[in-house]
Amino acid sequence: MLSSLYLLEEHTLTFSQIDSSI
Repeated sequence: MLSSLYLLEEHTLTFSQIDSSI
């Protein structure tokens, strides 16, 4: 469960960076 949460957070962070890059 902790791994899942970590992956989700990491994915959200990446998505945020992409959105900021656009």
